Amino acid sequence: MDLYWKMLSEAKPLTDPEDIQPIVGQKDYDQYSADRDPASGLFSSYFGRE
Repeated sequence: MDLYWKMLSEAKPLTDPEDIQPIVGQKDYDQYSADRDPASGLFSSYFGRE
């Protein structure tokens, strides 16, 4: 945990669009996968759509 907090405190925001683009791409893929997840209907029935 100490290492995690140290890394977090030393982290700097990304500002270069070339560095940010792969993260945006991953976010888009995650949403694409979540929209097509076969378990989403099951979880919605247990926990609600939200």
